[in-house]
Amino acid sequence: MNAAVEKDAPEAEESPEISAEALSDAPSDAPSGGAEGQQSLESREILEVVGEAVRDHMEWLHRFHRAVVCHLSPERDVISDQAHYLCAFGAWLDLHKEDRLVTQPAFATLVDYHGKMHAVVRRVAMDVAQGKKLRPEAYDDLTDMMSRFFEQSRRIREAFHQARSDLDPLTGLHNRQIMFEELDRERERFLRTGETCCIALADLDYFKQVNDNHGHAAGDQVLTACAARFIENLRPYDMVFRYGGEEFLICMPNAESETAMAILERLRKAMADEPVVVENWDQAPGDEGPGKDKELRVTVSFGLAILEHEASLKQTMARADEALYQAKGGGRNRVCLWNPSGEGGEGVEGGEENGDGDGCG
Repeated sequence: MNAAVEKDAPEAEESPEISAEALSDAPSDAPSGGAEGQQSLESREILEVVGEAVRDHMEWLHRFHRAVVCHLSPERDVISDQAHYLCAFGAWLDLHKEDRLVTQPAFATLVDYHGKMHAVVRRVAMDVAQGKKLRPEAYDDLTDMMSRFFEQSRRIREAFHQARSDLDPLTGLHNRQIMFEELDRERERFLRTGETCCIALADLDYFKQVNDNHGHAAGDQVLTACAARFIENLRPYDMVFRYGGEEFLICMPNAESETAMAILERLRKAMADEPVVVENWDQAPGDEGPGKDKELRVTVSFGLAILEHEASLKQTMARADEALYQAKGGGRNRVCLWNPSGEGGEGVEGGEENGDGDGCG
């Protein structure tokens, strides 16, 4: 089901842009909205609500998919004609339905996709439960609406992050300020629910040589390309941040260590298997006309740590940093999992010089 979620949303209906006015936080004396007379919504609440909606609906769709494949009876929050109100996001929407932000076009589009996604899932689940054959057109409708909902959620979150000036101007990734907010939120969720979460630090190998040999403009292009490849190969609800310099931090909710290792290995290969094309690398400031392009082979090392009850967020990040140090010391271009013994973590290595294998000692 994940493959369907990750595909691009259809271009037939272009979603409306989010207005700058709607993005701005309402003053404390702004008119109240909704029957409860609540204050107008703030951007941080929107970020939290939409992020939770993505995670909750990924889990909801997993349960639906499991019931269909395993011929189980569908659950009430799947087949009820009020299912779109039974989820936390639907209940929140009902409470805030009169708020000026929820009624503006971009968010109204998300609300529409949410309702339609629930309706399509209910229809498919009912058909399968009644022994009917699942038609390809019905499955296409399902994956189409899922894609629309998750893509619109992503666009809204990106718009709100940008409005809050929480994006790194070079890579477009979230910066350290929003990173700590998100990590604190994920740790609180882990402590509350027990759902696993992993944190990884990624560092570009020999990045100083890129700047020294090809210039800082080339280094900027490498950082931008790395950020783009990370985004392309992460799951929809994973988060990646510009941690500083050539370092990135990746947060992977709902991921055991094996899953997180597989995700990071996918990121590692995405960088190692295809060189970064640096445009106009030989141009000096003031030069006119196009310069030459150059392909640079860039690899990344990763250090991974798992959130644990007895470890603070700072300690978990320090563990990821220790694992990253092991990856660097073990030859770079590899993924290492933090080992409490400190004698070298479990990991995967790769690259032409290293071959494939296990171990970060």
